[in-house]
Amino acid sequence: MNYLTTITVLLFVFILSNCGNQPDLAEVQSSADLELTNEYQDKKINFKNVVLSSRTSIPGVHSNLRGTRKYEISMGLELASAVEFKRLMVDSVVIPLAALMINGEKKSGFLLRESSDYVNISAYRRIYVTANNVPEVHEPVVYESSGLRLSKGAVLEYTKDGNPYYLEIEEIKIMPKIYAP
Repeated sequence: MNYLTTITVLLFVFILSNCGNQPDLAEVQSSADLELTNEYQDKKINFKNVVLSSRTSIPGVHSNLRGTRKYEISMGLELASAVEFKRLMVDSVVIPLAALMINGEKKSGFLLRESSDYVNISAYRRIYVTANNVPEVHEPVVYESSGLRLSKGAVLEYTKDGNPYYLEIEEIKIMPKIYAP
């Protein structure tokens, strides 16, 4: 066996032996996981009054869609240059952004060119039932892994001058559920 093959086999055995030893989301502290994001903190943008809320809507019809969770980030920003919001990371998944509103006006895209007192970003995560006796009305969405294991809060990724930056949001305000009739 040559050197490269030996290394490959040892790496493969190491990965297989650790597959069952992954901690649950609740066991992992967010501060330990966010060491990477701390390297990419933007000191020149002033994020003011950042609030992340989450509200789950439960559909009234019998289908494989158990609910839709809406995440909404409200904040004020003082910018020196334009930023583009990319994605929201919650738990261990990436949730695509759905809408950007600036001072109550919906914008196309997620580019913010100037400071604003009221910025609102929305993202939606659908939750599905996988039971056999439930009709599959909706095509399940598979969310990309974020590479982080957050036990609380979320991370908002954005770019400025072509460089990635991360805003750690420490708490999610859980709103009451909405039940459709």
